[in-house]
Amino acid sequence: MKNHSNLVFSLEEYQRRLNFLRKEMATYEIDLVAITDQEILTYLTGYQTTGYDAFQALFIPLEGECFSLTRVLEESNFTQRTWVEDTNTYKDTDNPLDVAIELIRGKGFEPKKLGIEQDSFFLRHATLERFRVEFPQAQLVNVSRYLDPCRRVKSSEEIEIMKKAAVATEASVLAGIDAAVVGNTENDIAAACSEAMFKAGGHYPSVQPYIVSGERTNIGHGTWENRVIGQGECVFIELAGCYYRYHTAMMRTLIMGKAPVEMLEAEKIALEALHTSMQDMKPGVPIADIAKTNNNIIKKAEKFGANQTGRSGYGIGISFAPAWDEGHLISLNPTDPRILEENMTIHLIPFFFMPKINMIMGISETVRITPGGAESFFSKPQRSLIIKD
Repeated sequence: MKNHSNLVFSLEEYQRRLNFLRKEMATYEIDLVAITDQEILTYLTGYQTTGYDAFQALFIPLEGECFSLTRVLEESNFTQRTWVEDTNTYKDTDNPLDVAIELIRGKGFEPKKLGIEQDSFFLRHATLERFRVEFPQAQLVNVSRYLDPCRRVKSSEEIEIMKKAAVATEASVLAGIDAAVVGNTENDIAAACSEAMFKAGGHYPSVQPYIVSGERTNIGHGTWENRVIGQGECVFIELAGCYYRYHTAMMRTLIMGKAPVEMLEAEKIALEALHTSMQDMKPGVPIADIAKTNNNIIKKAEKFGANQTGRSGYGIGISFAPAWDEGHLISLNPTDPRILEENMTIHLIPFFFMPKINMIMGISETVRITPGGAESFFSKPQRSLIIKD
């Protein structure tokens, strides 16, 4: 019997997730599913690696034991981190698809329906075509969205992990605020954020902090670039702390000295959007309604040349590079037909560019949906425009 002491979650939690997928498989009469997406591998088993550029898979039959295939180097991540007992490897001199096909057939499978995550970032076209050629009798079924309903709603165990990620997020943002002083560089802020994040127990985030200042504040997804911070300038920090691949994200905006009137007005608008959304976000409320209300509030900023660029928020939880979000699971847009459910976790992002004054406004929170509204994972720093004299 395998030692499960290294599992991030209880064995029962992983079994719940696996059972959810198998119910979907039974509904669509799928014999075998090949999971290749790194996020789903982590979600179902606890498997973690940065080596997801190479072929790897968890094969899940409708009944019976699951089995994995990875590079030899990666097998330890399955044997030490997961509940999977049947682990298999290929050498770097092997063709991994040759080994995968041989493994599937060696287990006695000639599937009539083979499930593959065809929407995955990490599925190569050649892999899909090879399965199509090797199993001509099989219907290839796209299973990319099968686990979405399960992933959208976080379990109590997941919520506790995200609370630990939030500790790292708070520590990192607070350190960045302290380091944001006239004469320091964006690199100084980035260094302070990273040191504090990891000292607070955080693991490496899927995306490094976004840190911009002065005329660079209107660059989307801008990262630090050695720029020296000047008096009267705006500094924007957005980052996500991570704990066992679960993320919580936060934005804060700073002014070095006296704040322009436009920024004080922008602060009011951002906070109104944030607080209204948090108050209204309850189980049973349409996502589209939240997004429409948010957009209408943000439109008030148009009078001084501000503009919002996209959605009002997005789902957040398990992530690997190239993003820290679960925006493919939940995206707060006016056209989204879905309904909020208790324990969905969302990064609310009331922000907008202000190009006329070379500034930006963003004050965000990562929240979970409760019967009484959205509850933030954070208690600090304050939700406000941060003015540094």
